[in-house]
Amino acid sequence: MKKKLAPAALLALLILPGRSSAEFDLDAVRRSVDGAGKPFTVGETSMTRLSAQERQGRVLPSYPFPDGFALVSAVAGEDNLGGAALWSNAALPRFTWQDLDGASYLTAVKEQGGCNSCFVFASLAAVEAQHRYVRGDASFDIDLSEQEVVSCIYPRDSCSTGGAAEQVGFHLQTIGVPDEACLPYSSGVSGEEGSCEAVCADADARRHFIGGFAMSVVPWTTERIKQELLQAPVIANLQIYDELYAYTGGVYRRTSDQPRGWHVVLIVGWDDSDSSWIVKNSWGEDWGMQGFLKISRDEQGCLPSWPLGTFHGTCLASHTTVYRVGEGDVLVETTTDAGFPESPDAGSPHTPDASEAEPEEPEDVGLAVVDAAEPESDPDPDPDPDPAPDAGIPSGEPDAAQPAQGGDASTPDPATADAHEAELGCRAMRAAPAVPLWVLVLVAWLWLHRREASHRRAQR
Repeated sequence: MKKKLAPAALLALLILPGRSSAEFDLDAVRRSVDGAGKPFTVGETSMTRLSAQERQGRVLPSYPFPDGFALVSAVAGEDNLGGAALWSNAALPRFTWQDLDGASYLTAVKEQGGCNSCFVFASLAAVEAQHRYVRGDASFDIDLSEQEVVSCIYPRDSCSTGGAAEQVGFHLQTIGVPDEACLPYSSGVSGEEGSCEAVCADADARRHFIGGFAMSVVPWTTERIKQELLQAPVIANLQIYDELYAYTGGVYRRTSDQPRGWHVVLIVGWDDSDSSWIVKNSWGEDWGMQGFLKISRDEQGCLPSWPLGTFHGTCLASHTTVYRVGEGDVLVETTTDAGFPESPDAGSPHTPDASEAEPEEPEDVGLAVVDAAEPESDPDPDPDPDPAPDAGIPSGEPDAAQPAQGGDASTPDPATADAHEAELGCRAMRAAPAVPLWVLVLVAWLWLHRREASHRRAQR
């Protein structure tokens, strides 16, 4: 029996290692890149070693466009962006969050695994970098829980269909995201969203927030993206082609014609010497330049063709999103055992104690605080205030509401986060400024196109 099995086992060892690599035609990719003048290098990566099905599970099946309250808040938020930049202008030949005065404020490159959660990884990477900068500590240990967002965000189908950065932004602004230890990432292995009820018992005391967020209604120009990068990393969509799976260095540009899906990445800087954007990815350090990518600016910012609604090219930055993290979102007075901010006011860890607040505007630290989303505490309230319209939601201006944490009765249980987001979303929508009619038409058209594309895929 052993003599009969040995040849079979040897044959399996010779064949099986080559099966996964045979799934990806690296030679064809090399020919495609060579034909384009070798603008970048390719080779075996963590992505080329996967099967075709596994690779498909790491890219979004359709264009990641937001809807619902997240869409309304993001469109309205573009007009409210502001604040001081890190530097005076965007004329610098090179700028990157990897090197701000000799320090990198970016957290480590992560691996999303077999879940379409790229939009979550890019979003939280942007927030982590801003928290470090506002604190003035490039080495501050911050690692937010991607799993909490994947498990608790609405709708809860992140692993199968993915999502948009605006959904994460709405969650960050209204619910907040705790640290990684509160709910470690597991969807990369399981391929499933998991349960929101699995968050740690003290999750509400460990949540991080953003002051506001906004999306580009139409593609931003190069100069506009640079200006945004001077304040925060920019989340962007990217159409995927085979050669990107094998990317190992250089300035990437599309060299083939068959798109494989969509992906959400984080633009962290630019380099005018080769007309590129510097991008952080979520495919691990065994891809690209230790998890980073340089991509040509020549193919950015495309719109869907009319009336077919198809995109052509890499379309990087055809849809971009930015978050704002300010001093009010990062409390540095005390920290919990987990190393995350603890509120001086047990009723709301997102709001500094009123007795400690300065009457003047806070010192500019280079990143903007969006006042519309920043809750305020009044040390001398109106002696005859109007009654709160709803016992579960604080009274006051609609966009000044922030979910109370640290044991406050108004804090929603994570298992009912969708209902809480809906309630807060209604208030955010009522508070949003008027949106031009042409914007609403464009948004409606893109939304219908996304639904139609999803319906066609379901019929295949």
